Amino acid sequence: DDEWLQAAWDNAASKVIVVEGGRAVVQGDRLVWTSPESAPFGERFFLGIDDAQPPGAGLFAVASPLPEPLPQGARPATLRDVGGDLCDTEAGLLAHAAALERWHALHRCCPRCGAPTVVSMGGHVRRCLADCSKEACADLSRFRHPGHDCTERVLGRRQ
Repeated sequence: DDEWLQAAWDNAASKVIVVEGGRAVVQGDRLVWTSPESAPFGERFFLGIDDAQPPGAGLFAVASPLPEPLPQGARPATLRDVGGDLCDTEAGLLAHAAALERWHALHRCCPRCGAPTVVSMGGHVRRCLADCSKEACADLSRFRHPGHDCTERVLGRRQ
């Protein structure tokens, strides 16, 4: 729900990765996280919760240009670049963030009426700003969900 997502975003224990063009900032074998307060402006995507975080905190991604300057020893990387080096959890979070960022970038307009769409439901839906439906389920027809297409990848681990 929107209230919980906003409260989680406002929680100081929440963490954010910035994604741009499928890339995030990585240092060694870890993603570089920032706080919501320090995160740049951009479309927000809720990635989940981490049992190690305090209750009410969440993991988010923001679609925005990567920060400059990068922290010492850090670099921008795609899942292909570092997927085998990251722990399973962070590799999955980067895959999720990069897939959502790409899907949102490609679906800015409603396919039914051409009106702009906005991020909704934590980034897992885009909502048409116009009521373009003439059908009985007008509310449901205004939502667009990401497909399960080539954004999903199978990641092999190097031994």
